Amino acid sequence: MKIAFLYPKGRLLRLKYLRNGLSPTEYFYGAIELEANGHKVILFDIDPNNSKSPLQIFVDLLFKMHLLPSRTKGPIIEEIIKIRKKLNEVDIIVATTLGISLATATLKTWGLIKPPIIGLFLGLLNYRHSWLRKKINGIVLRRISVQLFGEGELEGMKKTYNLSSDNILVNQFGVDLNFWYPKGESEDRKYILSVGNDLRRDYELLFNIASKIKYPFKIVTARNLGFNIPKNVEFIKGTWPDQDPIDIYLRELYQNAACVILPLKDSWQPSGQTVALQAMACATPVIISKTKGLWSRTIMRHKENVYLVPVGDADSLQKAIEIMVSDPKERIRIGNNGLETVKREGDIKAFASRLEHQCQRTLAVSNKRYFPVAI
Repeated sequence: MKIAFLYPKGRLLRLKYLRNGLSPTEYFYGAIELEANGHKVILFDIDPNNSKSPLQIFVDLLFKMHLLPSRTKGPIIEEIIKIRKKLNEVDIIVATTLGISLATATLKTWGLIKPPIIGLFLGLLNYRHSWLRKKINGIVLRRISVQLFGEGELEGMKKTYNLSSDNILVNQFGVDLNFWYPKGESEDRKYILSVGNDLRRDYELLFNIASKIKYPFKIVTARNLGFNIPKNVEFIKGTWPDQDPIDIYLRELYQNAACVILPLKDSWQPSGQTVALQAMACATPVIISKTKGLWSRTIMRHKENVYLVPVGDADSLQKAIEIMVSDPKERIRIGNNGLETVKREGDIKAFASRLEHQCQRTLAVSNKRYFPVAI
């Protein structure tokens, strides 16, 4: 197959680091593995912040009038139109973010994109939509094959947008197990680690807990945190992709942490999924909020391979942290169980294999479905 992958601008900067073993492959959502399997893979950067042009202004006006799907902005539409000729020469397109997926689906609905599309979706249910926008979302979603990263969003997406099991499925994400690996068992872990940029990280809750625990914390995020940072918290600015990747350093942080904590605000999207899998692959125990969007309630098992705490529950989170700090045997047990779980369920190669099957299936049925639906 000839497959085009569409990424937000900056992702391709990682390629030179990846080729030298300095960055993991999961940031390319299976493209590297599909290329290794013999498929022709073409990668494109899509700039969501291009300069204003008449087309962009017109598209943004349509968006403001609720005549386009969620997150479908002028710069993305224009960028995809610029590469439309190349895209129409491939067998199938994989769009890798919510905005890019919906923009590409829109152009297919307009007849400008010919190949079938697989859109990777995360967090669409978190947005509030007008009746019209919701209707338009459903129209374009039924023109493509929708892939989710977690089970939490599946039934809501089906019900909200009238999607059948034929054009929406869950493909559990995975990480590069050749890059993320344990340093070795150790009872001496020096700090508590938290990683992540999205707005559903509850760093205010984390700081409240850190101020009560006499133990070092490290936080890696690109966010500008407006809270009073306790003295025992080290703030590490994570700025990829604009600067050199920090993945080698991040791996070392995982390997030496007593635990990785992911305090989350409740949402339908599987927040913290990549960080949790990376940490588990390093045999570091993970404490994570049990949101309604938790990607798998069968894979992630409380006190078996992870500690799950109620959303916003400071006491439960603090108690879980104190266990990991004070009980090295429990820390090692959860860490090792987490590692075995990722080997079974969280390998990026398995994710890519399922994506490959989805590409083949989507191609096989593309001439039998994906027809315009009237509003």
